[in-house]
Amino acid sequence: QVADLTAGYSPVRIERLMDEALIIAVRDGRRALTYDDVIQAQLITEVGLAHEVGYHPDERRRVATHEAGHALIATLLGREVRVASILRRGASLGLVAHDDAEERHLKTPSELKDLIVIAMAGRAAEIQEFGEASSGIASDLAAATTMAAQLVGLLGAADSLLSLEAAIMPGAGNLVAKVLSHDPSREQADAMVKAAADRAACMLIEHRLTLITLAQALCDRDELSSEEVHNLVDAATVS
Repeated sequence: QVADLTAGYSPVRIERLMDEALIIAVRDGRRALTYDDVIQAQLITEVGLAHEVGYHPDERRRVATHEAGHALIATLLGREVRVASILRRGASLGLVAHDDAEERHLKTPSELKDLIVIAMAGRAAEIQEFGEASSGIASDLAAATTMAAQLVGLLGAADSLLSLEAAIMPGAGNLVAKVLSHDPSREQADAMVKAAADRAACMLIEHRLTLITLAQALCDRDELSSEEVHNLVDAATVS
């Protein structure tokens, strides 16, 4: 598990990660490291320390529901959820960290479209449970837009096989800008994001009780480990 988690890491980076994991274990009064210690250490080194947020009760439920949406759809689509959290890290009020179930070096268009669905799941969960989405969806929309732009302008996953990356020279702007400034490409990317949003919404309607279960667990505990997420999803799905 740790080998998969640190794929591509240099020896120095692995050493720093394990040092941070050891600090977490010692602070918790333990001599031995756990997999969760390594996950927490990775989050600290890559995203930042976790801080509790003084949420208004309604806000807490909204953030928990948003992150539960990401975690649930990621799990249903076969991703390995490492952690789901409503603790602040950096500029983020919460997060769901997820990876491929097995180490992969390439992505197919179908897999990228799944990632767009996961990105749109927080928004879909908020709309389903609260009637509208909050400003917390901004980074998700940016991520979804970037992936859709890659599909359209880089990977030939739309009507055209021309690569807009070929037009990106120094000073010419980035791929996302090229796609968004080209009407046909922008329309195709927009359609992909909208289709992903619809798919996320349909999946969350079908699995609403599981979504509510995950959201309540996040409200109660602030953070869920990989095992806790999968156990809750499995239990809710069986029942």
